[in-house]
Amino acid sequence: MKAFDIFVFMKILIVAATQKEVSLFKKHDIDILITGAGIPNTVLSLTKHLSNHNYDLAINVGIGGVFHDKYDIGEVV
Repeated sequence: MKAFDIFVFMKILIVAATQKEVSLFKKHDIDILITGAGIPNTVLSLTKHLSNHNYDLAINVGIGGVFHDKYDIGEVV
């Protein structure tokens, strides 16, 4: 078993404010939650979603409100 093979067996949720931020994940069998921009939207959407769904791992991804040409989508900073 390789180091990251465990993720194959996990139910994973990717959380982001916009569709554009999750474009890299759409090829995989991962649930995606689009919340809208801002902390209040994320808290409300995620709370509602998690009250009806269970996950082994939830990952919040996105640009953090920074729209800048310096970084490419998918680049880790």
